[in-house]
Amino acid sequence: MLALRRLPQKCSSICPVPYLRHGGFRPLSPFGGKEQGTEASTAIEEPSSVDPVIRESKRKIHVRKEKSESIVSQTVLPPKLVTCEGDWSVNDNRKAKDTRVLIKDLKRNLRRNKSGSRWYLLDQDIAKKFVTHLNKGLKESDIIVESSPGPGVLTEILLTQTNNKVIAYEPQDILRSNLEKSLLPRYPSSLQIYDYDLEKFYAHYIIDRKEPEKSILEKFLKPMPIKGDGKDSPVKITGIIHDIKFFFRLILSFAFQCCFYEEIFPDLYLFIPKGIYNRIAFDSENFIFRNISVPFQFYFHLECLEVVSREGFYPPYTQHSKGKFAREKHMHLVKISPNEDIFKEVPKKELISFHYFMNTVSRIKRTETLIMCLEKWIPDCGPQLIKNGLHVFSHPRDLTKEQLLLAYSIFISLPSFEESVFHYQWRQYAARYGEKDEEVPQLNLTEGVSVMEDQELL
Repeated sequence: MLALRRLPQKCSSICPVPYLRHGGFRPLSPFGGKEQGTEASTAIEEPSSVDPVIRESKRKIHVRKEKSESIVSQTVLPPKLVTCEGDWSVNDNRKAKDTRVLIKDLKRNLRRNKSGSRWYLLDQDIAKKFVTHLNKGLKESDIIVESSPGPGVLTEILLTQTNNKVIAYEPQDILRSNLEKSLLPRYPSSLQIYDYDLEKFYAHYIIDRKEPEKSILEKFLKPMPIKGDGKDSPVKITGIIHDIKFFFRLILSFAFQCCFYEEIFPDLYLFIPKGIYNRIAFDSENFIFRNISVPFQFYFHLECLEVVSREGFYPPYTQHSKGKFAREKHMHLVKISPNEDIFKEVPKKELISFHYFMNTVSRIKRTETLIMCLEKWIPDCGPQLIKNGLHVFSHPRDLTKEQLLLAYSIFISLPSFEESVFHYQWRQYAARYGEKDEEVPQLNLTEGVSVMEDQELL
């Protein structure tokens, strides 16, 4: 039952509390319905009879609104940005109101595209820091490839502070049109813009396997030069990645020596959320063991260049942001380069079986051990592993990179390896995720094969 509050004795009637759209809730005087005082206040005022819980809720809403406006007002946007629906020109002297309009229009137009969300860099200072790190390993002949540049803040900094050619892959029609109208006329010889989605590069490979006549991957990779015999790749890929699936695709691309890692072998300079960094960086203080961690450490070198605030990115950070990594307050700028030294330990022709081995052992339950997993493939192989220094109760998360590599070397050297279930299963795995051999896809998959879900790849 609701409890009714007793009204003051002098109050002859109950007067409504009007809601002012831009001024919050302003109470009227109980005497004749007129306001007390002559000046109109824009602050949030509450009558004494309002429930404290409601008053606190309204106060929090007001604080969140002010914080959101503060983040938007501090956003630095490119000098020129034009859309199909009107002029979005912005410079440093424009008011925050114009910036809010730009963000609102950007959000509305991106909502129309169902291909997935992207994060965009809007802070020029962060973009300049990025280019400073990039220039340390950049040569005059290198090509810079940018994934989903969005409004083009980083793109323009790259064009003005480097002498390198920039290739932008922007899948969003409205944003790609902006780049073509604002930047392409000013840098016609240094900028190329394509409509491919770089983050879905492995999907292009899968489509080409099913429908070779389309040649989507060939067209996607054509603007990028191959590595050749040089030590460093001439391709530097930049972007903002907040989807962990991208790194699954990256691992598969290296394991099957396709896409980027067939002839290009690019270096990646990426902004990633802290949550993703902790899943792929073994040297992180907050490292979280995941099945992606084990193969990643074998295939790539990871270097953290700098940590920046999330406030310089769109969408801005809020306590109510949705998504797996949407509430991350900081972004890590990392450099990811391929570890070609792995070929000294694992020949290219064995790389797929090596990947299947590491992918499977990294997924075993915490209650199982490495030896228990391997004996499912080759019974009674445990003594050979124990003889070479592996503990009987060791779990893959307890082993070093060198110990895991030793376990694989011993395992494939066993006499019964060629007739083992493992030897058959890794070929089935390859048939599903990227083997080019025409004979292998004819094999049928069985329920016993440990594989990644399709959603983790595409």
